[in-house]
Amino acid sequence: MMALLLYFIGDQVIEIRFVGSRITTMSVSNFVKNSVQALKSLRPDGKALFVTGNESADLDSCASSILNSFLFHSSIESKTWTGFRPDVVVPLINVPRDDFTIRQDVVHLMSEIGISSHSLFFRDDLERLTTENILPKTSCYSFLVDFNKLTPPLDEIFEDRVVGILDHHEDEGLYKQSIDKYGSNGSNVHKPRWIQKSGSCSSLVVKYWAELLGQPLSEEVKLLALGPLLIDTSNMASKVEPVDQEVYEMLAPRESVQMFKTLKHYKTTLDGLSGTDILKKDYKQWGAGENIGISSVPQSLEWICGQHKDFWADIKDRAKQLNVSIYGVMTSYSENDEFKRDLALLGTTEKAKDIINQFVKADGSELQLEPVSISGLSEHASVFMQKNVAASRKQVAPLLRQFVQKVTGK
Repeated sequence: MMALLLYFIGDQVIEIRFVGSRITTMSVSNFVKNSVQALKSLRPDGKALFVTGNESADLDSCASSILNSFLFHSSIESKTWTGFRPDVVVPLINVPRDDFTIRQDVVHLMSEIGISSHSLFFRDDLERLTTENILPKTSCYSFLVDFNKLTPPLDEIFEDRVVGILDHHEDEGLYKQSIDKYGSNGSNVHKPRWIQKSGSCSSLVVKYWAELLGQPLSEEVKLLALGPLLIDTSNMASKVEPVDQEVYEMLAPRESVQMFKTLKHYKTTLDGLSGTDILKKDYKQWGAGENIGISSVPQSLEWICGQHKDFWADIKDRAKQLNVSIYGVMTSYSENDEFKRDLALLGTTEKAKDIINQFVKADGSELQLEPVSISGLSEHASVFMQKNVAASRKQVAPLLRQFVQKVTGK
């Protein structure tokens, strides 16, 4: 027996299939392409929900954005979501389109499930639509994954129209009223504001929607979720929380070692990238009395400066472009089978340099900072070997932000 299935986004038919007795679902790649197409034909009074990760646009943020969009849409179709119902759900990659291809691990995983960069929707795409008033800002709503505080320019576009948050960073305590207004879904499991420690945000996304949907996950959804989980936990060997283990078993990978090695290769390879590209590849920024930016880089500072003689100038130019007064570069790498971290802090003003010196004296012992000299960089920035290798950017950034706020009183 054959049946006709029509898939909708809003009022628009986006996919038609004839199927037998077995239920089929739209592929993730088709969902991504069709959601962007549906956005282009959104009614003037329509509502668009953009699911966005943080501005580092790393593998976890990008995969979680697409996963959350697809599963949110699936929950609307299955009527398991009873809260805010947008006319279209679009995964939003939170970097300019031109900066996407330097994230080779993300590009690789997307290609594995048939998603090309041409079919994705980027931050500058949204800026253009809202600036030209093709898409009114008041029609734009957001669901945050892998962060819980909107940053420029998205904060000006979405304001407080936040439908949900799934995140594993420090809770900023924001958008609670907004989520109460838009995000009630009748679930006894979680409201869509779930901020909990985990190795990977993708674990929270999978657990939340799997419990709400109550349906088996497709193989491509499992693949998309498994990639960031393996990378963020070093193939389930580090920073694994109970929710990560639970989701890993749910994904039931037959073979994860080769997938981890492949993604790690693409993530850590910096060959062919300029100094500026290296800084862009995994970057986050905060306002805390002084604007702070931190780039995370999977190579040693000595290696980077050996490859890029004017790396300090690249940092200075990038800081000026982004209006950042304190710019940090955090590295992580292995040397003789020993995991290591470096930290460079560059102040663009005398005030910022003074704050950096105070921070090192106050919190240097917690991070176990040991001054080192790297030719071409130490003349312009404070450079350290970070002996506390357990402290990643997720721990260092809050320390620095809180210190700057304390010193500046802002």
